[in-house]
Amino acid sequence: MKPFDLAKALAGEKVICRDGKEVTEIKKFKNASNPLVCYFEKIDLFSTHNLDGRHPDDSQLDLFMAPTTRTYWANVCRAENHNIYLSDIYRHEKEVIKDKATHVKVIKTISFEIAGD
Repeated sequence: MKPFDLAKALAGEKVICRDGKEVTEIKKFKNASNPLVCYFEKIDLFSTHNLDGRHPDDSQLDLFMAPTTRTYWANVCRAENHNIYLSDIYRHEKEVIKDKATHVKVIKTISFEIAGD
């Protein structure tokens, strides 16, 4: 898991707790023993945390930066001999659309995500 980064969290990057629940709001308050208040919308829960993202009582609520994902694109194609193949894989949709012209028959354009650090 990526360590919690307060500056990135306050700048709007996605934050999760240890079990993957997403923090939907995070606020920092001055002069509090646990100055971060987080809201987990899906479970309707408010929790407090110290500045390094640790929850004072429940380590399952410790904060981490969410993993980043990258979207890739490819064309599923049919060759003249009717075999199915996948085109090159592209990082941008506009590139895969441009790639369509190089294949005999494009059945479908697909996208998929891969999680990174």
